[in-house]
Amino acid sequence: MAPNKQGELPGSAKYTGSVPQQEPVITTLCYNTEFVEKFTTLPHPDLAEAKNYQCWSHITPISDEDKIRKICDQLQIHPLVTEDLLTVTHRPKVDEYENYLFIILKSVSHSKSELLFNHHSFILFKNFLLSFSDLPDPFSPVTERINKASGRVRSRNSQYLFFSLADFLLDSYFFVLEKLGEDIEDLENEVLNDPDSNSVAKIHTIKGELIAIRRAVWPMRESINALIRSDFIDEQNRIYFKDLYDHTIEILDTVEGYRDTVSGFLDIYLSILSNRMNEIMKTLSIIATIFIPLSFLTGYFGMNFKYETILQSKEGFFWSNLLIFIIPVIMLVYFKIRKWF
Repeated sequence: MAPNKQGELPGSAKYTGSVPQQEPVITTLCYNTEFVEKFTTLPHPDLAEAKNYQCWSHITPISDEDKIRKICDQLQIHPLVTEDLLTVTHRPKVDEYENYLFIILKSVSHSKSELLFNHHSFILFKNFLLSFSDLPDPFSPVTERINKASGRVRSRNSQYLFFSLADFLLDSYFFVLEKLGEDIEDLENEVLNDPDSNSVAKIHTIKGELIAIRRAVWPMRESINALIRSDFIDEQNRIYFKDLYDHTIEILDTVEGYRDTVSGFLDIYLSILSNRMNEIMKTLSIIATIFIPLSFLTGYFGMNFKYETILQSKEGFFWSNLLIFIIPVIMLVYFKIRKWF
């Protein structure tokens, strides 16, 4: 259970995640167009010196709040930033400080029919990027591109590196939405062909997942828009962040489309359920209507007449059974002509 931060002073660094307290591991890549070098620790005794190099340091996990606080203090990071990066439930945001930008983004994954949102924090200097996460290696494809000198990462500054990492995080939403799209197609076939009470549960589950994705992406759209307008971002890099902004719009549009589709499934289910109930009631009404004249006949002939009646004749049994057979047939033919069933 996450610790209760109520009553704490602003800037109090309290880790709110579920990872057991562990020593944070710092993995640093320093690179340019000619070489790339990896360090299991920071490349310089004083972490603040790394700001003068084109380096990227990833710190994981962030469960040891004391160690994370010391790292941030060495870089002269504001205590409010330290507080927010340790609060894994914090919504995505962008804060601009004098020498750096602080950004929070969320990635998503689909595990065991459940959505998992991961908290990623970034501190972006001019020539240095610092990232924090509970995941050990969340950006392995970007790391491989740096090691192989493929793409523009090696020839660009830390802003482009951050764009690459943010783009990778946004791609996780497209993968999850693709999986949800397949689930929605399966649910559509189920609702149209063989709906049951489990279909309603699946509809509400998917709607809840779509709402959760929208809740995560909407503030990221605002954050990326803030980056586009920030003076901290170089003019040559703004076009890349505009591309990120377009991705967020595409994700939100897809989510809204899926939500409308799934909401329509509920209406279809209720309509099918209503039609099924109408068919049942119609069948029962037909049966009841058929038995009304039969009940009349049996009730009428069941009376003990004093005078000579058909029941006292030898043909009484034959004629009564003939009527009981003919009347339902005539009524069914009449119902069919009127298209009541």
